[in-house]
Amino acid sequence: MARVIDAIADDRALPDVACPQLSETLDAVGASATPTLRQLVTRLPRLRVGEGALGTDETARLLAALAQGLDAPERASLAGALEVLDTASADAFATALLGAWLSSGGPAKSSWMLTEGARLGDLRHVAVLAPLVERWGTTKAARAKQGIDALGANGSDAALSHLLAVTTGRGKPALRAHAKTRMDEAAAARGLDRCQLADRVTPTFGLDAGPRVFSYGERRFAASLDASAKVTVTEIDADDAPSARHAPLSRPRAPVRTQSRYGRSRPISRSSRRN
Repeated sequence: MARVIDAIADDRALPDVACPQLSETLDAVGASATPTLRQLVTRLPRLRVGEGALGTDETARLLAALAQGLDAPERASLAGALEVLDTASADAFATALLGAWLSSGGPAKSSWMLTEGARLGDLRHVAVLAPLVERWGTTKAARAKQGIDALGANGSDAALSHLLAVTTGRGKPALRAHAKTRMDEAAAARGLDRCQLADRVTPTFGLDAGPRVFSYGERRFAASLDASAKVTVTEIDADDAPSARHAPLSRPRAPVRTQSRYGRSRPISRSSRRN
């Protein structure tokens, strides 16, 4: 707890830093701080810039810009201005903003905290958001749709890989269609089609760089991706050549169960079966 308090104190002690490009962008979109947004800023981590951080008013103006909604050129201009922000602090800020929205019950009028705040997030934010979207998909379709918008707004490979999972999952058709739309938009922004984007964001766990060798006791296996991005595993010998010396690994057998005198089944160990 002491470390957390010290970290907060250090964060608040940072000097305010002026960002002329950001200020000009916020002026251009007519963003102005309000008392409500200033109060919200005090509950969030500061956005670091170099050796300092954005001041309360400037941060509140940034939130105002996100809340009012921007068109594509304005979003592009704001994204360029935000490149000066420290990535880790922006990630923490976006995650805390999402948490503040959830803790207030996720009101529809403040849904920009979910959808637009995601533009500031990075891996930590996506790791928090993606499981929420998956859960909402089974219980709250409207909120899941907003979560899909948030993943699309984030636009990172990590976020888009989760969007891809929605498009190919077993969820509601309307949500799959909405995710496909956001994938198409993200692909177009990168000059790709959806299939090309899917190839880029599908996790490969390092297998795209070539086969990876794993040991299983005295046995060795090479894992790689085939043309359809499926993992293939081949046993190899000491010279890394395919080997057929051993039979394939067998699946563990399910334990034999018997009925106890209380009517409940219980597993029998192999040793007890021999006895």
